[in-house]
Amino acid sequence: IVTGLRVEMSKSATAKAELEAKAMTVVPEYMVEQNRPYSAIDVYNNLRQQYGKTLIVKALEHGVSIGVLKEKLIGKQKIFYADQDRLPVADESTIAALDKSIAERSETYASLSAKYKIIQTELASLRSEETTEKLREMVEESKAQVVLLKGRVQLLDVARASAGVDAETEGKSLLAQEAALERVVAKRKRMACDIIDCIRDGVSMPKKQLFDSIGLEIAEGEKV
Repeated sequence: IVTGLRVEMSKSATAKAELEAKAMTVVPEYMVEQNRPYSAIDVYNNLRQQYGKTLIVKALEHGVSIGVLKEKLIGKQKIFYADQDRLPVADESTIAALDKSIAERSETYASLSAKYKIIQTELASLRSEETTEKLREMVEESKAQVVLLKGRVQLLDVARASAGVDAETEGKSLLAQEAALERVVAKRKRMACDIIDCIRDGVSMPKKQLFDSIGLEIAEGEKV
């Protein structure tokens, strides 16, 4: 039993040592790659808690000790960052290439943003339209209305047949009555205009004012 415990403890110690050795390499490399100031908590969260907080602090301090990182106390919090003097200096061609890449990506971003706004507008329009289920209900309601109207038409046909009235003859009669009424209205309108013209000859006021004074209403669309 004792031997087994010693073996397990030995394995645990080996795994711990391997994890610590890995952190001593990974954490400084991560800081140099990101090239941003981070606290130990930031690194702990950014590396998705692969290493314990104590080990993160130890790895950061190791990076400072070997000259890869620098540290600065801001308030009560210690910040770590890559030693800028050890970073490679970009030449003019590299900077120009990066500027070009940034400009191209900015243009792509602007284009995608415009397309996104269009899609959002179309989506809002679609959301405001009736749903398929609602349209089906409306279609069913319309079908019911059609059936109801057909029933009424059939009742009217039956009533006309019972009264001995032919639908075509009745329609012609109604059209003739409408035409006769239109002729009467036109004749009376001419007579009214003649009377108003006679009245205007004896008064000095605008036509609209004359209409208002005698209480004459003008039909919609008619010119005074």
